Amino acid sequence: NLLKAQINPHFLFNTLNNIYYYASTQHPDTPEMIEKLSNILRYIVYDCKAERALLKKEIESLENLFSLYQIKNDEQQSITFEKSNCNGNLQIAPLVLLNLLENAFKHSDALLNDAGFINVQAKVDEADVLHFQIANSVKKSNQRKSQTGVGESNVRKQLDLIYKDQYKLKTELSNDVFHLRLDIQLERKDG
Repeated sequence: NLLKAQINPHFLFNTLNNIYYYASTQHPDTPEMIEKLSNILRYIVYDCKAERALLKKEIESLENLFSLYQIKNDEQQSITFEKSNCNGNLQIAPLVLLNLLENAFKHSDALLNDAGFINVQAKVDEADVLHFQIANSVKKSNQRKSQTGVGESNVRKQLDLIYKDQYKLKTELSNDVFHLRLDIQLERKDG
């Protein structure tokens, strides 16, 4: 619970700063941004009470987060999210993927650089293993240091506590591109 409490404010403050900017400039997409944030908060408050949440709910929150960032820069075409086989009654520790994605947006230059990008893939295989990958260009100010921050550190702690040896998380910063790969053995919800 303590780790979840540290993750939520990190995400919330970054998102509210973006919405504040849009509201202060009276941007017409501000109401849609507030709706997307509301959907994410609803997920966090109501669906993340248990140790596991439905994967499809976590994916919906990722889609809402993508929408928030795509609204922020509708001309940026290099922000992609591909998913396959992420439905049904598969469960995941809540906020893991959402926090990793938010971290990618925070450290990427995709909204500032025409050549910047964020590519995310989520795929569940036949053995119910989630393969989650992020590749993103990195802001010049972040190139000399690792992209590991509070968000990724908390996710690692959460994964260690909940999944123990049922996951693999690998990160690498190479040629101005940050790569993350997370493989998790998911569980199925009964019924």
